[in-house]
Parts: sequence; structure tokens; C-alpha cells
Amino acid sequence: MLEAEDVLGHGHDPKTEHMAKLLTDHALAYGWDENMGGLYGDGTATGKPEDTKKEWWVEYEALNSFLLLHEKYGKQTDVYFKAFQRQWQYLTDYQIDHEYGGDYELVDASGKPMTLDKGRIWKAAYHDSRTLMNVTERLHRLAEKASN
Repeated sequence: MLEAEDVLGHGHDPKTEHMAKLLTDHALAYGWDENMGGLYGDGTATGKPEDTKKEWWVEYEALNSFLLLHEKYGKQTDVYFKAFQRQWQYLTDYQIDHEYGGDYELVDASGKPMTLDKGRIWKAAYHDSRTLMNVTERLHRLAEKASN
């Protein structure tokens, strides 16, 4: 939502920013895997996850969101940067195929790929590519601010 506002050139509406933060906080409170990192598939609004598999696109979008919110709220809390770091570790440990490249589409709760397929009609490279480009740019910007 916040990136869409950036592209449209309207600046961030406080309501949109508040909602983005609420959604991310909710995901961390109810969908976050405290043991391995990553976000589970589905669950109730305020209960334990009911579907513990992890889908590649959700994991990449979470990485992007955590760093975006760290950029906005990092002076008040380190929760988003810690989640970003843990999420990157999760991706590199379990979601990325280091032997053949690409990302496993689904990973189970133990970190094992549920299928070795890397592509299908709904698995395109825009989530991971966009996330990695955005995160790289944001990390450079944060490093520049920190050095000034």
C-alpha cells in the first residue's frame, strides 16, 4: 500500500501508513514462526496458524515489508529490523534452492520443500525480484543515512 502511494506521488496517507503497520504487526503476532522465521500460510484472525506451510511469495513480500517499516519506525523500535534479519535468514536457509537456483514454492513447517517444482502459471519472478531490488535500494539508503 505504501509503495503504491509512493509510485502515485501522493506521499503517505497517515491512515494507509497506520493500516500497513497494523497488518504487519498482526502478521508478526499471529502468523510468525518463532522457531525458524517465516510466515505461516493461514489461520484465524487471533489464533494459532491452521496452515503451517510457507509460500515463497508471502515470504519475500514480508521481507520487503519488514524493512520498509523499519525505515519508518526504526527509531522507535527494533522489532521490524529483527524480523527483517530473521526473515532473510529463513529465506536463505529454507526457501532458496542453493543447488539449482530459484525458490521452492512451498516449504513445510520443518523447512522441507513440499515440491521441487520451481515454476508454474502463478509462480512468476516479480515478487522475489521486486523485493530484492527494493530491499537493496532501501539498505543502501539506510546505510547512507547512518553514515551521515
